[in-house]
Amino acid sequence: MALSLGENKSNQFEIRIVLSLVWLYLLAEFFSAPKDLSTGYLIKILLIDCFAIALFLFRRESNRFLKNQFIRITPLFLLGFVIVHFQIYLDVIDGIYYTFGHDYLFDTSIVCKACVLSSMAMVSFFIGYTFKQQIKNEENGIISTNVKLREKVYIFPIYILFITFIASTDPRYFMGGYGPAAFGGIELSGLSYYSSFYLGLMFLAYVAIRTYNLKYFYKIKVYGISDFIKKFDRRILFVAAIYFLLVLMSGDRGPVLQLGITFFGAFVLIYYKKISFLKISFFLVIGIFVMSFIAYARSFKEIDSFWDKISSANELMAETKRNASISPATIELASSVRTVHAAVSYTESNDYYYGAFQGVQIIGIIPGFGLLISNLFGFELDQYKSVTLLTDAILGNDPTHSVGTSPVADIYLDFGVLGVSVIFFAFGTFIRRIEFSVFSNNLAPLILWALFFLILSKAVYIGRSTIIILFREGIQLYLIMYLLSVLGVKKNKLNI
Repeated sequence: MALSLGENKSNQFEIRIVLSLVWLYLLAEFFSAPKDLSTGYLIKILLIDCFAIALFLFRRESNRFLKNQFIRITPLFLLGFVIVHFQIYLDVIDGIYYTFGHDYLFDTSIVCKACVLSSMAMVSFFIGYTFKQQIKNEENGIISTNVKLREKVYIFPIYILFITFIASTDPRYFMGGYGPAAFGGIELSGLSYYSSFYLGLMFLAYVAIRTYNLKYFYKIKVYGISDFIKKFDRRILFVAAIYFLLVLMSGDRGPVLQLGITFFGAFVLIYYKKISFLKISFFLVIGIFVMSFIAYARSFKEIDSFWDKISSANELMAETKRNASISPATIELASSVRTVHAAVSYTESNDYYYGAFQGVQIIGIIPGFGLLISNLFGFELDQYKSVTLLTDAILGNDPTHSVGTSPVADIYLDFGVLGVSVIFFAFGTFIRRIEFSVFSNNLAPLILWALFFLILSKAVYIGRSTIIILFREGIQLYLIMYLLSVLGVKKNKLNI
């Protein structure tokens, strides 16, 4: 029997109304936020945020596929977003922040306004996610396909990219050399960087295609992680394990986190039951600690021995003043809030960019197109990247490293507060659409399948990245999957 995957209409409508009223209140607060750093004001805004989060998390979820399913994009995105945009404020309220010895506020006169801006972005995402969506689903059994997508074609390009990455990378990089050269790091060459980047996409594509076949062609359910691992090609797993270890030793946490979440996300899609919140919380705490530990270990560039780096990192973690934070393990991630402060401060005396930053990211969807545009019109595209502007604003004209960006800062520089709200609303609506499609019994369109795996792999770090880059890399992932696994395959009953 077919049923709608939309939640109870009355409940969702009421939640949207309340969240919309919260958004309107925050909008008024945005234009009247005090210019002095008021802990009382921050407490008020964070209490409103807690109310909105509780309303969103504890709403009735009638979609049985998403109910109690914690390994998906939304919970991971929300976790990362809250850490990046609100953790430092809790440290400020408690007074702990002033013992850190680091300046993450940038400009105290706009901190309250920036806090409201981030709150509006989050509430807009909630409204978009709960927006009415009518998607039909087959209750009894998965809608299967009689088309098996090609999987073995990934072996050769994965091996080639892996060998290229190893051959073109300075061996010192794999001994904790990740980081800018100004701080003693070993920077990757262009060939090394792109071989690593596309190797990561190849791993993602293979896992996505294999899981697609297991769910829709073989209609398989697995009964444990060991059973799941056996379903994958051992040759690819072997290369992935070595790559995982080498990158981990280098101090680069991004690919490690991406591959780990991707593999775990694929597992829950064909696991016969849902994993309990307690188990997920345990692995999450362990993962956060490991990622934090790597950040400390990679700071010891002058130490050659990998094990000495670990020992020194252990001592540093015990002594650092930032351990006083309410969450020491996530303080580095939380420090990215300074990009929001810098963005708001910049627009106080400068105009918006009206889409220039988003446009440059969209151009990057086609490899090499950005370079072509740059040569044709005679300007550097880096000048139209929010990360460049914010790094210069925070570190000056001669920065030693990049401070990154955040989706709130990136969009705000282009379109202001209303642009942030509209784009986060659209993002919430789209994420709901993806999750409906992938976790249901419907045959998911391959483009949504690709975007799900890409966005899931980056979900925790979206808070310190941009939204457009997710779709840019997602389209590249889809093209890889299409060209290697779909092109030339008989496409009857295949939802491209």
